[in-house]
Amino acid sequence: MTTTTLSWTFQADRLAKFADYVLDSVVTVFNSAGVDLPERRFVTVGNPVYDCEELVLTFQGLNNGPPGGGEEPTNCNSPISTIFAVHLVRCFPTPTGRGMKAPEAEVLTVTALGLLTDSWLLMQSANAMDSDTLYAPFGFIASVEPTEPSGGYVGLVLSVEAAVP
Repeated sequence: MTTTTLSWTFQADRLAKFADYVLDSVVTVFNSAGVDLPERRFVTVGNPVYDCEELVLTFQGLNNGPPGGGEEPTNCNSPISTIFAVHLVRCFPTPTGRGMKAPEAEVLTVTALGLLTDSWLLMQSANAMDSDTLYAPFGFIASVEPTEPSGGYVGLVLSVEAAVP
């Protein structure tokens, strides 16, 4: 009987490096556009609590197979795909004063227009990553969605699903 030796390239920090790449891509696009990002930035798992303006990258999971593969069977040579979510949390006008007066329409409009700019730049960050030759064989899936305003904050969430390079 012959014993085969298993060998593979094991890079324990591969996912962490990719997380840095995703966050750096967002920062680069916003800097290029001259749009400020919150100073508070960190990486975590699950969903963050929105308690201040912040930029948070959250790990959402891993899948065996290419991005968007879903429940399709895969073989041993399939890529491993990850899902990250980038939460850009901004202040959002809330009712104030006695009787909880609603914010003025102009204030809500100005805030919404700023959030639209943020949404566009988040998607441009994903497009920049998608243009990277690392993802050419497997594709890249991205979307941007707002969260419901709560406690004076609202989040814009860039979901990124890609094969881990």
